[in-house]
Amino acid sequence: MKPVIKEKDEFFVVGFELNTQHGSCQQDVPKFWDTISKKELLNKLKSLKKPEQVFGICYGSCSGRCSDPGVALDSKAGEEGFRYLICSEAENCCDVPEGFTFRTIPKGKYAVFTIKGGSSKIQKGVESIYKNWLSNTSYELADAPSFEKYDAAWPGEEDSEMEIWIPIK
Repeated sequence: MKPVIKEKDEFFVVGFELNTQHGSCQQDVPKFWDTISKKELLNKLKSLKKPEQVFGICYGSCSGRCSDPGVALDSKAGEEGFRYLICSEAENCCDVPEGFTFRTIPKGKYAVFTIKGGSSKIQKGVESIYKNWLSNTSYELADAPSFEKYDAAWPGEEDSEMEIWIPIK
């Protein structure tokens, strides 16, 4: 897998957040997508800034390696895990519908990988990026969330395409 290196300006997203534990992300994240999709909540997200784009954003140390030790989500609770946000881009924080979560994604440099195939290819692709590509390159992970980008090229079938954006320095 060979990425395209891109710079991306700061952007704002609005969506639904899942707090999950390490070791269970490969089950929890697909279930979360299924739940959000069945309730047609993505349709509400698609009415925001760029209706053709939906993101899956990972906060914490998930980094494609679900067995990694967790990071504290809440230092008071001592809970370990990571956050995953299904979202769409918003103009600003004023576009936040009730019940949605707002986040700012910082400006940064990313290694952008295109994953081809259906949903079953995503987890294998992400795992390969972190285990194979990252360990064999001079780039290091930057302290920023990674994200998946879905648009019109992703109907979810075997001929679909989506992007994985990995923050690098």
